[in-house]
Amino acid sequence: MNTFKYISLLIIMVTFFSCTDDEEPTIMTPVLPETIGGLYQTDLHLINRNTDPDLADYYVDETITMENAGFIVDPGVVIEFAPNTRFQLGRYSEGFSDAGYINADGTALEPIVFRGTENISGSWNGIMVGCSSYDIRNNMNHCIIENAGGVNSYAIRIEDCTNGSAGLLSLTNSTIRNTLGNGLESEGDGVINQFSNNIFISNSGAAIKLNVEEFSHIDSGTRFDSNGINGVISTENVYSGRINNEEEHVWDNLNGGAYYINTFARIYNGSLTINPGVEIIMGSTAGLASDENAYISAVGTLNERIVIRGEFPTIPSWKGIFIYSKNSPNTFEYCQVSEAGVEGHGAFHLDSPYTNCCGYTASIEQCIIQNNGACGIYTDEDNLSYLTYEGNSFDSNSGAPICY
Repeated sequence: MNTFKYISLLIIMVTFFSCTDDEEPTIMTPVLPETIGGLYQTDLHLINRNTDPDLADYYVDETITMENAGFIVDPGVVIEFAPNTRFQLGRYSEGFSDAGYINADGTALEPIVFRGTENISGSWNGIMVGCSSYDIRNNMNHCIIENAGGVNSYAIRIEDCTNGSAGLLSLTNSTIRNTLGNGLESEGDGVINQFSNNIFISNSGAAIKLNVEEFSHIDSGTRFDSNGINGVISTENVYSGRINNEEEHVWDNLNGGAYYINTFARIYNGSLTINPGVEIIMGSTAGLASDENAYISAVGTLNERIVIRGEFPTIPSWKGIFIYSKNSPNTFEYCQVSEAGVEGHGAFHLDSPYTNCCGYTASIEQCIIQNNGACGIYTDEDNLSYLTYEGNSFDSNSGAPICY
């Protein structure tokens, strides 16, 4: 804890204000931060003890762990964490029912600040929402989380467990900055409750790292700037690419960011809509597929094409787009698809991996299909009648524009 600024300010008067000329001025002097930390099994309510937003209200000298208790924070509260400490809800392994929740509801004028005692990246270990804390009350609104990372390499992590349980969090109108590692990360499904209008800036890792099923929570109002990876990247666990719930998933055009997929992303149920202007960057093992009862609708415009490309321009490096479902519409219009086809027959692959199935449909129109390692579009002869393709441009693909 930096006590110099508090001692200095205790000697002098820091704030004067009066309502009328007849009233005596009210003198507000700063108070030293209250020390908190350890295990809490009853609610902990933090109030704004200093009106100066530069001064800490609370000092965390050991990791805070909430078990079946609420961590409730008023607007304007500043919390400083000692090195190697963090804030933790519930547990990080299955078999525990001691959840705990956080309600940190700040305002635009009085944000809630979580920071280290030193103004350097990684000066504390961040916030962990344990897999036992699937609680709709977990809410961080108008918060600033800065200088986290430490030994954990994240600002916020929503934990998942091997029994399928995961934490839950709403994050809105908040800023995550200067993290030594990822801004927000999780390997679970269903971990985001509400998410909007956040800022991720100067985090050394990915701004956001999530399972592909969670990508649809990232909104166009969230801003990305100067992160190691601007946007949202898929996690590496074996299930990270599946989209298996019967919902309408929408990927918005991110403000300064892209979607990075380093797995085989497959939607089994529901739908995936990719909006104009979206950029998707595919890793070396990546692919995108509609399967079973799902469909993909990727409809850009002439001025805002949807870009789906490999990591390295002109070098084929990812698998491609696979249409396995017969649901309509599997639609791709005004898209630019490049650097695919390394393990398949084409950038687009319209075919069935199953026996005794046919009728797999797609409409591919007004797309630029270039620099792919095989054909532009592949389908077998039986399925050719289920493919609509008009107005496409094929350039520098190693195979023919259409193969079957």
